[in-house]
Amino acid sequence: MKESFYTRTTDGKELYTVFWTSEQNFIKGAIQLCHGMAEHIGRYEDIASVLNQNGYHVIGHDCRGHGETAALTGEFGDYGTHTDFTRLADDVIEVRDQCLSNELPVYLFGHSMGSFIARRVIQLYSDAYEGVVLSGTNGPLGLLGVPATILASVLSAYQPKGKAELLNKLSFGSYNNSFPDSNTPFDWLSSNEAAVKQYIDDPKCGFVSTNRFYKVLFKGIDMIYNKKEINQIRKELPILFLSGKNDPVGDFGKGVFKSAQLYTNAGIQSVDVYLYENGRHEMLNEINANSVIDDLLYWLNVKKQAGVK
Repeated sequence: MKESFYTRTTDGKELYTVFWTSEQNFIKGAIQLCHGMAEHIGRYEDIASVLNQNGYHVIGHDCRGHGETAALTGEFGDYGTHTDFTRLADDVIEVRDQCLSNELPVYLFGHSMGSFIARRVIQLYSDAYEGVVLSGTNGPLGLLGVPATILASVLSAYQPKGKAELLNKLSFGSYNNSFPDSNTPFDWLSSNEAAVKQYIDDPKCGFVSTNRFYKVLFKGIDMIYNKKEINQIRKELPILFLSGKNDPVGDFGKGVFKSAQLYTNAGIQSVDVYLYENGRHEMLNEINANSVIDDLLYWLNVKKQAGVK
């Protein structure tokens, strides 16, 4: 059963929220979804259905600047004023606390931008989750991160709500270069042509975000790689990295393993990496999505049986 409503945050924001309730006799737990940049929670209908069939409730919200949350104000691609990654993490935990029972184990699944937000969430609230899945994530920005953050800050100071065409091009412009037979600017998302077409045809996807958005995003990514912040994560929290080997966001696997190593170095006891040959950015929309979902379910069930807390 699917229910949609708005969750009001402590700073007064109305977040469009969708709750897919499992009708199985035995409920294993709940999965909280955190979607990616320039998309929305509605794109996760299929995975929610499969998780429901396997005994998991599923919940997710449209992040600030996205989907029906943005539709309330027309601010697509803009986080708004006074927003940083800590506020975005607070949004996630407030949806969890208002909508989910503490009697069930809750797992956090974040994709792309959502994976970055999820990584801030577990720095602050790792006790709230039984495990976390990071899909389509990346390693540290490295030397490119400093000029990118400076540029975003300068542009944001002069035109905070201006469309960040330059930053968008610098961030995503080269992603299709690794796929010479591309037919669209978004072929880097998936080798599944039908899934790419659905993304392109969706009016709530593919928009260019604002300068202010990128400023928050780059500073947030820098924050999630701060070793002091990483050390706040409880050591028993299971973490799964799930990515395609041909994902340019994850630097074709190298960035994924760098991220995993950071958590291992911090003493996290259970860090797994599922890296898929020929997979691109959206593994849940790849041609082998069914196998990916089977692997995800296996991981969830193993961690649940282990009872790691």
